[in-house]
Amino acid sequence: ATQLRPRCRRAAQPPTIAPAARRVPRRAAPNLASRAQVYRSLQGARATKVLTFRFARYLPKARVVPAFERALLKRVAPERADEAKQLCSDLVPDGGLLADDEIGVTYRDDGATVEAALRRRRGGALETTPLFTRSDAELWSAFQGCYFDDKTAAPQTRVELTRRLPALLDSRAAAPA
Repeated sequence: ATQLRPRCRRAAQPPTIAPAARRVPRRAAPNLASRAQVYRSLQGARATKVLTFRFARYLPKARVVPAFERALLKRVAPERADEAKQLCSDLVPDGGLLADDEIGVTYRDDGATVEAALRRRRGGALETTPLFTRSDAELWSAFQGCYFDDKTAAPQTRVELTRRLPALLDSRAAAPA
């Protein structure tokens, strides 16, 4: 059997950088927090945070709930599994999610309260239906951990979630006290 091997040509080398310029310290600014520290701080911050999940197409409840469960069950104690599963089940309406539905999850600044609401268009009007309110510090932290901690299944999501953070901080700093 004939094997095809790609031919590699040696790319032109860029101009050399002086050896002294290459010795940039790993931490050029030791006072800056690492990304992991920033995400941990956001997760634990006692500020009201809202995550909005927008759905592009119909998804049945039986398909959505297990995805939330897989993420949340990794972050709660085994004896809390039933509570975590119930929270995930309550997050999705029985009829599933339609195209353009939104689930808004609000983490209150008390460090314990999680609220969820469904926003759905009906006849041109946007209707909001509360899904649940829970007051539980462990679930408050674990549910946020699904998106902010190092074990997240979608690290790019946490980048997207924090993309607007500098503008929010700037607007708060500029607001009159």
